[in-house]
Amino acid sequence: MSLAEQPLVLFGKKGDRQAGTLQIKGVSAGGHQYVQTYEMNFTDPGNPAVAQLWGRHRIKDLMNQMVQYETKVGVETVTETALTYQLLSQYTAFVAVSDDVRVEPGTESISMNVPVEMPEAVEYEGVFGNTEYFEIKRMIGGSAPVARSMQYFASDEEDAEIERGITFSSLAEMVFEDLEEIAPSKARRRRTSPVEVVSAAGLDEVAIDSLNEHLATLTVPPGTNGELVLEIVFSKVRASRIVVDAEASTLADVELLKTIKKWLFSWRIPHSIENPVRLTLRVRS
Repeated sequence: MSLAEQPLVLFGKKGDRQAGTLQIKGVSAGGHQYVQTYEMNFTDPGNPAVAQLWGRHRIKDLMNQMVQYETKVGVETVTETALTYQLLSQYTAFVAVSDDVRVEPGTESISMNVPVEMPEAVEYEGVFGNTEYFEIKRMIGGSAPVARSMQYFASDEEDAEIERGITFSSLAEMVFEDLEEIAPSKARRRRTSPVEVVSAAGLDEVAIDSLNEHLATLTVPPGTNGELVLEIVFSKVRASRIVVDAEASTLADVELLKTIKKWLFSWRIPHSIENPVRLTLRVRS
């Protein structure tokens, strides 16, 4: 290995912090022997730059170990190392906060209404009007025949109630009677899916139903069995980070794990989620 005109940097970490002697030996390009002895004393503060150098390479080694997929233990170790040695990493950042106040002292504050756009995947009527109608529509999963009949009755709510004597409560009963034939087919599709949701802390029933329906299209190699525990962070309606809890998971097929992660990244959740979700999936084929 040629190191011409390049520095050779050697570094390490001594865990017991015991004083001693470090001797480095080598042969230069001209064949001359190189010997250098250093007294190791850990009572002084030391050199922070050397410590950060070790920390950077430790983080690099940990990230290389997670080249296939991120693990909970790996992410926690990288984060702890970065915070300990005050380093930037994929999971840590430093934020500068200014204490400057951008108002004139002694002046009165003014309240203003600032218009903002509706969040993605949120309907205006679902927030400001016809809330009962949209709640029923959400519960039925938006099936086409029922959705059309719902829109007919909701197009002019007051006239419909006066002329037909139909309220949203009675309409809901009619709708759910029709759904008795739809629900079993969904249940059959869910039971035949090779990947099913065992638990999903942080997801409501609507999101779980949507996820089961999305996973039903996934193909799994025959004879595959096991559970996969994931921690998912969402950005609006898409997964932005998926971390595998390797200690709690029993699924050993790395390629299948990568496929499931890809499937989850392509899933569009029915509504935005702010908090992380802990998801347990059972794979059985």
